Amino acid sequence: MQVESMEYPMFLQLWQSRKSGIFPSQARYQKLYNHLSPNRVAPKEDAVSVPTVEDLIKRYGSYRQAFYAFCDTYYRLNPVPIPDYLLGWLTGRARIATYKDRIFLRITEQDDSHVDLLKTWVPGLYVTRASKVSTTKYLRTTDYGFIFSVKHQWEPTLTDAFRPTLDFVRGYIEGHSYLQRVGTRATRLVLYGPLTDVCRTYLKSLGFGTSTRLYTSHQQYVRWNVHQKNLRKLRVLLYPSHQEYLCSPAYRDRLFQI
Repeated sequence: MQVESMEYPMFLQLWQSRKSGIFPSQARYQKLYNHLSPNRVAPKEDAVSVPTVEDLIKRYGSYRQAFYAFCDTYYRLNPVPIPDYLLGWLTGRARIATYKDRIFLRITEQDDSHVDLLKTWVPGLYVTRASKVSTTKYLRTTDYGFIFSVKHQWEPTLTDAFRPTLDFVRGYIEGHSYLQRVGTRATRLVLYGPLTDVCRTYLKSLGFGTSTRLYTSHQQYVRWNVHQKNLRKLRVLLYPSHQEYLCSPAYRDRLFQI
């Protein structure tokens, strides 16, 4: 949807006059359309009129899809601020999905400390258990501002979301790594996902020395092993003392126990 299109100011008025983040119904659009009806026909030289609900359905496939097209444009121009840490955590972990013409951002997580952290920073996050016996939790939000602002950060590819800051890399590592025992005494951190390479390159630019190479499977699954000696150096870089920063305290504590 273009800002210049006749339906954009209609949705803009509905969206800015809302009392909450509720979806602007067809009835509200129709009411506004009827209210503007005396002036809805544009000058003859434009040969364009404000579209009806039926026009929107023909053009976009459904009224809801027309609204999503508005959101895509509106939040490209007015993005919701997303902390570097949170964007790093989400990129490659969360996905934008649709179900029955509804859009939402979905995350799967097992770590309760991460769930609690995400509930603090992701607006309108709803949490459900995968099953009564599973520790896996499904997290999702339908906050349109957050969804479309994140979506634009991931375009045209997820790599474009990378921000060269420690906050971003800390968030990415906390969301895309696990600790693995090596032998009987050592522990290493295994980092994976689409931004492993750029995060590794950024850390090396800060003086984090490591000779460990990237591992890529035939399915393009990328991982990077940070062994115990380097892991102790990495945790000091990621979690500087006497400074405030976003992180998962539980994850940080686990690293400093190694």
